[in-house]
Amino acid sequence: SQRIINISDQQSTLKFKNKFPKKILENFMYANSIHLVDYVRIFARGKINSIKTMYDLKKNKIIIFSKKINFSSGDVVIFNSIWNKPGPWSVNISTDNFFFEMCPLEQLKYRNKKDNKIIEFNINKDDIRYKPGFMRQANEMIKAIDRKKFNIPSSDDAYKTIKLIKKIF
Repeated sequence: SQRIINISDQQSTLKFKNKFPKKILENFMYANSIHLVDYVRIFARGKINSIKTMYDLKKNKIIIFSKKINFSSGDVVIFNSIWNKPGPWSVNISTDNFFFEMCPLEQLKYRNKKDNKIIEFNINKDDIRYKPGFMRQANEMIKAIDRKKFNIPSSDDAYKTIKLIKKIF
């Protein structure tokens, strides 16, 4: 069925203003929001038909915007970004029969239409001990170096995500 995907992005570049040059902070979405834009490409099906700005605010170093991305499959992504205000990263996917939630991103929960009961998957122990996703990423890189089958995005995947970031931001 059609997927309605809500993605919430949050960046606090003000806390880094003495650590990075202004140009890097102005383009922080390529360093940090890239993970959330990857989810657009992972979960939405088909080609992008349109990207429409639904809300845009830039005031006193606060940047808030909301974009609606329509796909040829009928899937819709609502991408909300809040910079320099508190908020979590999250991804929600609604279908006819399920509602999936990732908040924090490494914690998947879902509900089904039948009983609406929340089912929670356990967080991987490596995601608790280390930065979430780091150990898996390192293991996949080792597989690639050892010329074994691996699951790392290709440079073509990265390029497509970077092009989408430019369209969204």
